[in-house]
Amino acid sequence: MNRVYFVRHAKPDFSVKDELIRPLSPEGIDSSKKVKKFLKDKNISRIYSS
Repeated sequence: MNRVYFVRHAKPDFSVKDELIRPLSPEGIDSSKKVKKFLKDKNISRIYSS
């Protein structure tokens, strides 16, 4: 059976105005680590991004 995981982008640090270099906020960093931990042991064969 195939599974599809939808992941939203993590929360950025809006104090940095330049979108090209804007880092994640502390909350965004924490969220991205949680997603990484969840997906780490999944057998993912494809990733699609927009």
